[in-house]
Amino acid sequence: MFLDALWAEFSKIKGNRNKLFEFHKKLRGLTFFDPACGCGNFLVIAYRELRQLELELLRTAHTTGQLALDVHQMIALDVDQFCGIEIEEFPAQVALWLADHQMNLKVSEEFGLYFARIPLKTSPKIIHGNALTLDWNDVLPAERCSYVMGNPPFVGAKFMDDDQRADTRAVFDRIGNAGLLDFVAAWYVKTARYMQFAPSSLRGRAGERVKSLPSAPPSSLPTPSVRANRSVRCGAGC
Repeated sequence: MFLDALWAEFSKIKGNRNKLFEFHKKLRGLTFFDPACGCGNFLVIAYRELRQLELELLRTAHTTGQLALDVHQMIALDVDQFCGIEIEEFPAQVALWLADHQMNLKVSEEFGLYFARIPLKTSPKIIHGNALTLDWNDVLPAERCSYVMGNPPFVGAKFMDDDQRADTRAVFDRIGNAGLLDFVAAWYVKTARYMQFAPSSLRGRAGERVKSLPSAPPSSLPTPSVRANRSVRCGAGC
């Protein structure tokens, strides 16, 4: 999980005021994208855990005298770092706002200072649409994306309906034997193509890169694998 690396980085720099400040800025700059976000569970968990890391950062800065705490100015992470695509957009947005409120209450309890973001001034970018026909760069440009995650729908090739076959046909265009692939493989292909345009620092976490699609004849292109990139996450069964 990407959080392991972030917690390890925090452990190394938490005694250094300047590095702690830069690390906080880094957390604010991260962006997360789930192109099959459903009710937003993956995004909500990621946001909650990032806010927990931020809370520990603030706690460390406060107890070491590195920070004269004003939580209204120091809470940097927000729901606008999270993007998604789903047929129903409303549930994921609400879930992220609720997670934000819960973490704000936790900050208030920790430091004895009431903190709330009311009225709501920021929003997650959850697009109502078909992830297989939309250009993901219109939701979040790949060069700005830190992590792709999700648990797309699994439907066997023999069990897809006509609309699903039409959607996958466009994605699998000129990939040999694509008719045998599960519906979920369309998200893998789109993810691999999307991440080709991300900066190398995003594609190469933990020494691993998303391999660019080869320049061989299109019919021989292999099905790209999300497993090639630790920045790309999928749910159980992937």
